[in-house]
This record gives sequence, structure tokens and C-alpha cells, in this order.
Amino acid sequence: MDGRAPGATQPMGSNYTDDFFREVYNAELDRHHKLHSADSLLIAVLVAFSGVGVYYLKVLPSCVWGIAEGAFIAFFGLFLVAFLFATGFVIAACWPRNSEYIAAPKEWGAFVEGLREYYAHYHDQQEAEKRVADDLARALRQKYMEAGECNRNLNIKIAAYQTRAKYSITALVVLMLVNAIPTYSVQSTRSETQKTEVIAFPDVQKIEIVK
Repeated sequence: MDGRAPGATQPMGSNYTDDFFREVYNAELDRHHKLHSADSLLIAVLVAFSGVGVYYLKVLPSCVWGIAEGAFIAFFGLFLVAFLFATGFVIAACWPRNSEYIAAPKEWGAFVEGLREYYAHYHDQQEAEKRVADDLARALRQKYMEAGECNRNLNIKIAAYQTRAKYSITALVVLMLVNAIPTYSVQSTRSETQKTEVIAFPDVQKIEIVK
């Protein structure tokens, strides 16, 4: 029992709808922080894939015309496209966006004092306090609704960009795996060429010395 007489109306400040909008506001703020925490992981993954791209660039000069080389170049091109898309989506997800917050406690205190002074001129203390509580609850509810809606829209945008970034990263993983065999073939050809040059080089020097 809460001590109120039977049939007494519940104060607006403790109405369950106010609790609902406050919880929605807090949930969206918490989700916003979690989404930004996920950005660091996406950035780390892109840094790792940039190393793969650098390795492909080092292998690229060794390509000559052939099936393996053609496949390597084609998959490398697709890899670069997917990497650019993933980078763009991650940047869009990390782009600064202002979340909506309720006012500071000091501002709410000034708001309440203003209401109290206003209603004290026209009502007794008990009625004035009731009207102040009602107006405060109404203002808080409105602010929670507006801020919660704003943060929800921001979270939807961030989550959408992060989802697209994840799809692009998945494509990068697939392309890297598919390109493994052509890369190995091109790299093997390059190693054999370098080995031949190393073996042949002392012979050339020997011939020059004999002359």
C-alpha cells in the first residue's frame, strides 16, 4: 500500500508513461555509446586489410600475362573497390553527430523555481506545489520524447552504416580467400625468377673477370 486514499489519482510525476519515455531515452543513449565502441573494432579490421592491400601492391609488379596473373589482378581490383566502400562506410559511421540530452540539473532547478514563484501568486502552497510537479513532469516527458526520438534516428543511421561496412568487410574476406591461389602462383613465379637471377649473376661476373 502507498498510503493514498482509495480512488485518489496518481501524481503525474510518477505516472508509468513518464518512466517509459525516460527508459527509452536512456536505452537510446546506451545504444549510442555501444555503437561508437564498435567503431574501433571496424577501424582495426580495416587497418589489418590495408596490410593485405600493401602486400598485393608489392606482388603486382611481378605479374606477367597469364591466367593466374589475370585472376590476381581482377581479384585485387575487386579487393580495392570493397576496401574503399568499407572505408567510406566506417567514416560515415564515425562522423561526429550530436546526441540530444536533457537540460542540466541547474537549468531544471531554475525552471522549477520560476514555476513555483508564478503559481504562488495565484494558489496556496499545496496547490502551487501540485501544479509545479505537474508542469515539471510534463516538461520532462516532452524532453525525454524529443531527445529519445533524436537519438533513435542517429542510432539508426550509425547502425545502417556499420552494417554496410560489415558487408563490405565480409566481401574483403571472401576476395582474400579466393585470391589466395592466384597470389601464391604469382609469388611462386616471382621467387623462381629471383632465384634464377641470383644463380646466373656469379656466372656473369666470372665471365667478365676472365676477359
